Parts: sequence; structure tokens; C-alpha cells
Amino acid sequence: MDIVGKESLEAMLKAYPGSVLFVSHDRYFVKEIADSLLVFENGTVNFYPYGYEQYWEKLQADEKERQDQLADGKPGKLQPVGKNIGVPAKNNNPEKAGDVPVAAAPEPLKNAADRKGYNPGKEEAKRKRRLERLEMLIAQKEEELAAYQAQLKEPSIQSDYEKLMELEALCAAADEQLEALMMEWEESGR
Repeated sequence: MDIVGKESLEAMLKAYPGSVLFVSHDRYFVKEIADSLLVFENGTVNFYPYGYEQYWEKLQADEKERQDQLADGKPGKLQPVGKNIGVPAKNNNPEKAGDVPVAAAPEPLKNAADRKGYNPGKEEAKRKRRLERLEMLIAQKEEELAAYQAQLKEPSIQSDYEKLMELEALCAAADEQLEALMMEWEESGR
């Protein structure tokens, strides 16, 4: 779904007075729309009566508490952070009937890709737009530099020392700006 479509859907769902059950991997979308969560984790379904941000904060706090317990040498019993609503998820092992206990919370955020609302497609689109903008600026600067260099070859400029110095300063400045744009383009392309 494109950005405009997603924003329209978000606006309609926010305005809708009834209940909506949706499934999404898009954290930003979940964060914006959901006011309670059903989370399928390790063989069970847990209900969280709050939105994604509070859910994530609770997971991080529980993980920190668990890490503190392990550091103190007192491993505590891992408890689910939500209310198990008694609906086991599909269990492919008939020997282990019933609910499977919920394991530890996920590891804390380590890089930008783990932050709330991170959307790799959106980040890639931003990077592409930035590259396109830089390419346009580079093309404009190259045209400007070529125009200055063409003027430097004109006999009327070559015979006027002041105009020649002024034009050479403009050439040098344009060349410097062009080099800076190209360096930025190279770094953005990685």
C-alpha cells in the first residue's frame, strides 16, 4: 500500500467508532491505530489492554528486571506480560497439550532498524528521493560550471582582468560545491 493509501486508511480507522481486528507487521501502523493488542507469542495468545508503545515499554522493563535478576544470581520465574486469555495457539506437538509458557521479552533495541515505527520501505524511499535530489543538484551545478568555463574562453572576458578574476572565483566556488555534492551523493548511496 502506498503512503497516501495508508494515511487514508489510518484516518478512517481512527474515526471509526466500532471495533476493528487487524493483523499487521507495520509497527508504526499498529502504534497509530491499536488501543489494545492480542499478541500470539510462543504458543499462546495474550491480551494487552493498552497500545503498542506501552506494550513495548512493558517488554523492555520486564527484560531489564529479568537481566537484573540474572545478574544478582536469582533467576526468577518468567511471567507473561499480558493476560493469557486461555486460547492456545496452534500446537503441533500432541504430547504437550495446553498452553506453552511465555518466554522472555525480546532483546532491547540495538540499531535504528529496531526503533518504533521503523519502516524499511519508507526509509528506502527517503534515501532514493534524497539521491534523486542530489543528482538533480549535481546536474545543475555541472551546467553552471560549464557555463562559467565557456565564458572564460570568450575573448572579451580574457581581455578584462577584473571580469576574468571574478569568473575564476565563481568557477572555483562552483567546483567546490560540486565536489561537496558528489561526496554527499556517494555517502547517501551506500
